[in-house]
Amino acid sequence: MTWSFDGTISWMRSCNTNREFPVLVFRGDVDFSTAGLASLTSVNRYEIVAFSLTDAEYNADDVSMCEKRLNTKLRRNDLRSSWFLRSVNTFDAPAGISFQEYQNIRTPPKLFYADIYAPDGEAEFVREQSLDEFTNGGGRIIDMVRGT
Repeated sequence: MTWSFDGTISWMRSCNTNREFPVLVFRGDVDFSTAGLASLTSVNRYEIVAFSLTDAEYNADDVSMCEKRLNTKLRRNDLRSSWFLRSVNTFDAPAGISFQEYQNIRTPPKLFYADIYAPDGEAEFVREQSLDEFTNGGGRIIDMVRGT
């Protein structure tokens, strides 16, 4: 399948419900190539909607604007946004080791995102997969990037 964007699927696990959900993470050679792109994940279906933010949504600090617009446009009420909240360093490098040794023993930080199942909850990053792996596994991506 060909999309109008490049990206990967990051899987999150709700810290409240232990349910997993996919989040589309846009990728680009430079930051401005992904500026203004966003996605919403269904709380009921194995589905993600990719779209472009309006100017007002881009400049606002309120994801509910785009959630409301897309849910209304698609006649739905199940689409939610998940955004990066924080990271927790889980590794302290021993003093005096080489960079190669560090690369072999280091562990990545824990990443936390907003939980689509709990309004004030957190979800932890658990794994990543390609867009094709997601769709080949039954997931659906609705590409509205050029048409929102």
